[in-house]
Amino acid sequence: MKLESAVKYFSPKSQKYDGTSPATGGDSLTGTDLMGAIGYCQSKAGFGMSAFLAKSGVSNDDRYRTIEQLLSYAHRTVPKLVIRAAGGKLGKCLVVL
Repeated sequence: MKLESAVKYFSPKSQKYDGTSPATGGDSLTGTDLMGAIGYCQSKAGFGMSAFLAKSGVSNDDRYRTIEQLLSYAHRTVPKLVIRAAGGKLGKCLVVL
């Protein structure tokens, strides 16, 4: 299963209200299986899943989490020359970067 097809489980377009099962094979993934797999991926690669879910527009929390993680990465890897040049405006410089 591709990651792009997992997004449809967050906002389904239609719901079945009757008790019939779909006409697919028994070895297909259910919504519970998919959410468990996404949870496992988030525990192992949190930034990647947050960035993907933010890009696809699933939740605003993932957007903020991705921006915070990018800012913390930029703060860890910023060259010392930029820190000296920016002075007290380092936070604004990192947002622009």
